[in-house]
Amino acid sequence: MKSISPKVRFLIAIAAMISFFIALLCDCYFLRIVSKPIPILAVLSLLNFKSHYSKFIFIGLLFSMIGDILLEVSSQLFIIGLISFLIAHINYITAFVGRSKKPSLLPALILLIAGSLLFLLLLPKLHALMPAVLIYLIVILIMAWRAIAQANFDNYAKYAALGAIIFIISDSLIAIDKFHTPLSHIRWIIMPTYWTAQALIFLSAYKSQRENKYTI
Repeated sequence: MKSISPKVRFLIAIAAMISFFIALLCDCYFLRIVSKPIPILAVLSLLNFKSHYSKFIFIGLLFSMIGDILLEVSSQLFIIGLISFLIAHINYITAFVGRSKKPSLLPALILLIAGSLLFLLLLPKLHALMPAVLIYLIVILIMAWRAIAQANFDNYAKYAALGAIIFIISDSLIAIDKFHTPLSHIRWIIMPTYWTAQALIFLSAYKSQRENKYTI
């Protein structure tokens, strides 16, 4: 796949996204399963392991793709899919911390307040899933916090910060739909926001490694 140019890969990713929405419209389970992981798979090998940042963003994207598949296969795999995304976020955190260890207290406070309000909204219906959801929420908030903290690292670091914020919005919609109030046609909002978030995180690494080909 390395012989395929980046532009062609991006086109493949977009075609897969369109296919996924066609599958939603037609309620075609097989097409959803096949098309959902392709956008990340199409661009994954564009990242190399020459830098700490690219390496851990790659691993994060890989586990996100696995989580995508698990959640689409069956709702009974929700916890396993959640664990896969948890591992993805831990890798993103590792990538971001490698760029900046600044406290960034104001973003941390804002994220803490927003996360607390979301958790309190969901709490009455979480029941046995409460510990798992709380752990996931804490980790994704830390991921966004560290993404924001490294936003001035280079010309493209802001992509990751924006992507992390959009990721929280996307996952919050999933949580509200699943644990609070079912939202009509919510996947038509969740998937574009999710793919946008992942694309921005990916681009923060891809564009950085292109500009600094020899950075280790």
